[in-house]
Amino acid sequence: MARSSSNQYLKAGVVVLILGLIGLNVYQYINNTKLQDVNNEQKQELIEKVKLYADLEKEFTEAKSELEELKGSNEELNAKIDLQIEELNEQKERIKVLLRDSKNLKRARADMAKLKAQAAEYVAEIEALKQENQELSSENKTLQQKTVVLTRTVYMKDSLNAVLSDEKNKVAEEKQKVESEKRALALKYDRASAIATHKIKVGGYELKKNGKSAKRYWAKNTDFLNICITPGSNPNAEMGLEEYYIRIINPNGQVMTIPEGGSGMFRDNDAGEEIPYSYKAQWKNDGKKKELCTRWNPGDAFLKGNYIIEVYNHGYPVGKERLKLR
Repeated sequence: MARSSSNQYLKAGVVVLILGLIGLNVYQYINNTKLQDVNNEQKQELIEKVKLYADLEKEFTEAKSELEELKGSNEELNAKIDLQIEELNEQKERIKVLLRDSKNLKRARADMAKLKAQAAEYVAEIEALKQENQELSSENKTLQQKTVVLTRTVYMKDSLNAVLSDEKNKVAEEKQKVESEKRALALKYDRASAIATHKIKVGGYELKKNGKSAKRYWAKNTDFLNICITPGSNPNAEMGLEEYYIRIINPNGQVMTIPEGGSGMFRDNDAGEEIPYSYKAQWKNDGKKKELCTRWNPGDAFLKGNYIIEVYNHGYPVGKERLKLR
């Protein structure tokens, strides 16, 4: 009986031992399984980090290479490309810092996508700038060609203008020469055709109340001057209407004029200047000697002294007479 109980206790102990061993094995198995899961997870994270590092370097290298290929002779554009590469490199370094911690892998992936997009934007920007520069260069070339054409055109026009100006000056000089010759011939003609006076008679007269006039020698009694001219003959003169310009110079040496009475200015061809005249008298030249009498009434009292009467025809002096009023 005692033996039977002892065997039972022994069996129970063996069972307990076996159960304990089984439990330990189960615990170890569970722990090993969990450890294996942790290792697998770490392994996957490590694999992903390595891949992300590789992708990051690849993206940066490709972007840098693509930007470097866009460099050319434009120093300003090259400097901009260098700045863009530097900015991409700074982004790459920030992402590498994130990859050190597994908690930041998601953020690192997002920043890598941004880096890729930024690189594409930089490339597009540089290509657009290069296109603009090419268009500007083409426009500048076209403008330069146009400038060359315009310069040649202006040069040709200037040359033509110089020739025309020279010809114009020659024509003007020739015209001036012809005009001078014409004036000289005209003056010669005027001098040759001027009709000298054959006789000039001048006297002072008083106008009486009965309308008649009487000759006077005293200035205080003189109302007007009576001037009678007998034209001479000149075979060079043309027949027709002629004019004598009469200048009455008072004792003070002044030409007596009345603007409203027909006084004015005419050209003295000998002096080459305009001079005043008292009045002018017209007559029809028919080659016959006939006396032409006119009156000069200034409306004011005459001065005492010597008066000079000058007669001009065709701008030349053709007669002179003197009168003294006491």
